[in-house]
Amino acid sequence: MSSDLMTIAICWELGEKVSVEYANSNSTLYYFCPEPECLERVAPVQGKINIFFRALNRHVTGCRHEKETTESSGAPGKPKKFTTAVPPTTVPTHLGIIPVSSRKTDPDPTQLLRLSQQVRTSPVTHPGTFQEVVDAWQTMSTGERNQHQLTIANQTSSYANAFTSLIHTGGGNLSAVNNSSIAWGPASVKLYGGSFFIKTFNKLNDGINRARIRIIVRPGQAYFSQLTHGTNINLFLHTTPTINNKGDYFEIPPSTPYSGFIIK
Repeated sequence: MSSDLMTIAICWELGEKVSVEYANSNSTLYYFCPEPECLERVAPVQGKINIFFRALNRHVTGCRHEKETTESSGAPGKPKKFTTAVPPTTVPTHLGIIPVSSRKTDPDPTQLLRLSQQVRTSPVTHPGTFQEVVDAWQTMSTGERNQHQLTIANQTSSYANAFTSLIHTGGGNLSAVNNSSIAWGPASVKLYGGSFFIKTFNKLNDGINRARIRIIVRPGQAYFSQLTHGTNINLFLHTTPTINNKGDYFEIPPSTPYSGFIIK
């Protein structure tokens, strides 16, 4: 028995262990306890503070996720209290939405047992937004960046290899800024005509043009209230820049939750 919140389950349609955050955003899928001796169906629920998995019926007796019973505290009228730890933040394993197979039938016990054994030592699948991936990278040590895997556009590498510094790109090659990795580097912030202009320190080369990447942040847009004229920032890019009509700057498409630019 445990008083800890259950935050990991098996997703039948995905065929992987997943985080409760993923399940909460994809509540129509089927989730099961990952313990081979249990495999009870579970669902994400919102508690007072955290989201966690709860069995639709009951975990089998002896399962480590079986709900801990309340015992007497020894004092009349005061039941024993258990402290539930806040689960750590889940590190994203994917940038973007994960395609889900359309399995039309519920799994039988044999299929579930086989799946639980297959994913027992696998990392917990947790897709993240561009912001969540950058936040995770920032909090990691060098060793953790080498240890944790990140899948972008169906390509899996370590966090260390998925991020490319624009300062260290050979010859300032624009190909470092793409939809298969994350590029980052210093940029300046200037205020002109009521809008902020963000420009990379380094000029980049696409084989024809050599220019800086420029981003214009107008009033009311994301980050506007966080920018200050004359400061420098770290700019994270997951996008495909193109040269503007004048040929003097590379510019990027509008941002989405999974692409564009992040400012730190």
